[in-house]
Amino acid sequence: MAWIDFFLHWATIPIATICLFDGTRRLVMQRNGRTSIALCVAGAGLLLANAVVANSVAASLRTTIVVPSASAKAREMSPDVLARLPASERESKSRLLAAFNFTDSGVLTRYFTAEGTPILFAPTQAEVQEREKRHDTQTTARALVEQLQTKAYSLYIALLVAVLLGMVVAWPERRPK
Repeated sequence: MAWIDFFLHWATIPIATICLFDGTRRLVMQRNGRTSIALCVAGAGLLLANAVVANSVAASLRTTIVVPSASAKAREMSPDVLARLPASERESKSRLLAAFNFTDSGVLTRYFTAEGTPILFAPTQAEVQEREKRHDTQTTARALVEQLQTKAYSLYIALLVAVLLGMVVAWPERRPK
């Protein structure tokens, strides 16, 4: 996968930029041949395709990232549900919910014993490591989204700069009509 990315980024994108530049330069110089149009279409197509792919991957990844809300309230079992649960399930289900709250948002909540007494959830070392692992994964995913978005924007800018430079370079040399 690294070779494909290397080829796409370091070979295809510069070649596409040069093609777009040269095609624009030729068109401005009023050399309306098929070569000029083909260079413009190929260069712009490759740059736009790479930018659109980077944007769509970033958007797709952004939808999977969980954004923790500062105002998010920890989930709790209602007293009715707790009263209906058998004593054997009450502790395990409420502890499971407290573990989920900790892993999901980092909030320590209370769980209920079989007798119904509330106890503050004390995470195990494995649960703390799971929380840290989840946080690290989310941080890495956010960094990847930013990187992909930056790549897409830079490709849009490269497209615009190639067209403008092609026009500026060719303007003094254009043929009179």
